Amino acid sequence: MLMFSQDYARELSNETYGTYNFNWGYYMNGLKLFCEKGAGVPFAPPTTSR
Repeated sequence: MLMFSQDYARELSNETYGTYNFNWGYYMNGLKLFCEKGAGVPFAPPTTSR
Protein backbone atom coordinates (compact mmCIF):
# COMPACT_ATOMS: atom_id res chain seq x y z
CA MET A 1 0.00 0.00 0.00
CA LEU A 2 1.16 3.52 -0.82
CA MET A 3 -0.21 6.48 1.10
CA PHE A 4 0.25 10.20 0.39
CA SER A 5 -0.73 13.16 2.51
CA GLN A 6 -0.56 16.92 2.16
CA ASP A 7 -0.19 19.06 5.28
CA TYR A 8 -1.21 22.69 5.06
CA ALA A 9 0.09 25.38 7.39
CA ARG A 10 -3.16 27.31 6.94
CA GLU A 11 -6.62 26.87 5.50
CA LEU A 12 -6.64 27.23 1.72
CA SER A 13 -9.05 29.11 -0.51
CA ASN A 14 -11.15 27.02 -2.89
CA GLU A 15 -9.04 28.17 -5.84
CA THR A 16 -5.73 27.29 -4.17
CA TYR A 17 -7.09 23.95 -2.96
CA GLY A 18 -8.28 23.21 -6.51
CA THR A 19 -4.78 23.89 -7.84
CA TYR A 20 -3.21 21.50 -5.31
CA ASN A 21 -5.88 18.89 -6.03
CA PHE A 22 -5.34 19.13 -9.80
CA ASN A 23 -1.55 18.83 -9.40
CA TRP A 24 -1.88 15.76 -7.16
CA GLY A 25 -4.21 14.18 -9.73
CA TYR A 26 -1.73 14.91 -12.53
CA TYR A 27 1.10 13.40 -10.48
CA MET A 28 -0.89 10.29 -9.55
CA ASN A 29 -1.94 9.72 -13.17
CA GLY A 30 1.71 9.99 -14.26
CA LEU A 31 2.71 7.52 -11.54
CA LYS A 32 -0.04 5.12 -12.66
CA LEU A 33 1.14 5.31 -16.28
CA PHE A 34 4.73 4.78 -15.18
CA CYS A 35 3.78 1.65 -13.22
CA GLU A 36 1.61 0.25 -16.01
CA LYS A 37 3.60 1.19 -19.11
CA GLY A 38 7.11 2.07 -17.90
CA ALA A 39 6.79 5.74 -18.89
CA GLY A 40 4.95 8.47 -17.07
CA VAL A 41 4.00 12.00 -18.02
CA PRO A 42 6.72 14.56 -17.24
CA PHE A 43 5.67 17.63 -15.31
CA ALA A 44 6.10 20.83 -17.25
CA PRO A 45 6.31 23.77 -14.86
CA PRO A 46 4.19 26.76 -15.83
CA THR A 47 5.93 29.37 -17.88
CA THR A 48 5.68 33.06 -17.17
CA SER A 49 5.73 35.59 -19.93
CA ARG A 50 7.46 38.88 -19.28
